[in-house]
Amino acid sequence: MRKILFIVSVVVVCNKSYSQEKKKLLSKEIVFKFYPNPVKEDLFILGTHKLKTIEIIDEFGKRVEIHTFNKSIIKMNVSNIKKGVYLLKAIDINDKQEIKKLIIN
Repeated sequence: MRKILFIVSVVVVCNKSYSQEKKKLLSKEIVFKFYPNPVKEDLFILGTHKLKTIEIIDEFGKRVEIHTFNKSIIKMNVSNIKKGVYLLKAIDINDKQEIKKLIIN
């Protein structure tokens, strides 16, 4: 009987820590939104807080562009970047970062 009680208590403890980790992953704070996607020329980025860095990263992980700002509404011209799929990485003034997929046409 003691073995069964021990196993049940271990399962409850493991399940609790798993659900706490899951909650942390699901409560991810949004750092920025952007539009349009796909984009041809002007890309508009709206930060939840002021953004300090915007990076555009290609499929090989190479930084195509990096810009520094201190504002929450940003307009960037991306017409000089060749067509393709990129990652758009933003870091805000609280050092929170988020990465989203960007398509340039």
